[in-house]
Amino acid sequence: MTFGVVLCFFWGITALPVSHFFEAKSTSNYATHRIFGRVIDVYTDQKLAKVKVSVDKVSTLTDANGHFELKVPVDPKKKFYKISFSLKGYESDYLDSIPANSNEEIMIGLMKTIRR
Repeated sequence: MTFGVVLCFFWGITALPVSHFFEAKSTSNYATHRIFGRVIDVYTDQKLAKVKVSVDKVSTLTDANGHFELKVPVDPKKKFYKISFSLKGYESDYLDSIPANSNEEIMIGLMKTIRR
C-alpha cells in the first residue's frame, strides 16, 4: 500500500512519493512460496491422512488423500527448504534441499515404526 502524499524538497525542485522512503505493508500482502505434495505408506502405497508437514514455523496436516499444501513466507536469503513429516506409528522423515522456487509436487513415503 502506498500513499498519495508527495514530499517536496525546496533546495532542489524534487518531488518524491512517500513510498520512495518507506512502504506500508499489511500481513496479507507478504509473498509466499507454495509447497505441495502427497504422503503415502512406503510399502502399501496407502495415502496417509493427518501427517504433520512442517517447513520452518509453518505446518499443516495432510488430508484424507494424503495431500498437503503450505504457503511459506519468502526469505530471500533461503534458496532451499527442509520439509519435515511426522505421523504417530510411523518413522519421522524429512526432505532437505527442496528449491525455494520449485513448482514441483513433492511425494514421500513413510515407513511404519518397527518394534523389537
